[in-house]
Parts: sequence; structure tokens; C-alpha cells
Amino acid sequence: MSKVTKLVGQIEAAEILEISEYQLVVLTAPDGPIPCFRMSGFNLYSVDDLSACQTWLELAEEGFPESDTDFIEPKVLEWILAGKEKCNDATS
Repeated sequence: MSKVTKLVGQIEAAEILEISEYQLVVLTAPDGPIPCFRMSGFNLYSVDDLSACQTWLELAEEGFPESDTDFIEPKVLEWILAGKEKCNDATS
């Protein structure tokens, strides 16, 4: 049996991650690390994916301890840090 996950829209996703909608767009795939489903021009986000991304955003905010980055794919780490930098530049 497959697992059913709840999908939410952009506004609710931004609220879950405690970031602005603009920051969410910057961090959304394909340019960022947050996966989404695109349907009829709308981005829908899995609540499970958002929970995982929240953890990564918190770590990016605090700075990743060296031991925590060993298992992260280099491209994912690059996206997280680049996305955080883009968001900081946009809100400055």
C-alpha cells in the first residue's frame, strides 16, 4: 500500500517553513532544493518534504557542523547555501 501525503499550496508552504513566499519561490526546484509538484500553473508542496526542508533550513541558518555535512550530497548543500544567500540578498 502506498503512503498518501498531504499537499499544500504556496502560501501554506511558506507559513510551514516560516519564510516569505518569495523566499519559497527562490528555494523551489529546479533552482533550489525544495521539491514541488506543478499542476495547472500552481506549485503544490508535500508536507513531508516541507518538514525535511525545515530541518535543513534551520541547519543552514545556524551553519552546518562539519560532521553533519558528510552525508549531504554536495549539490544539495550547494543549493541550500545558495538559496539562503539569494534570500538574504533579496531581503536586504
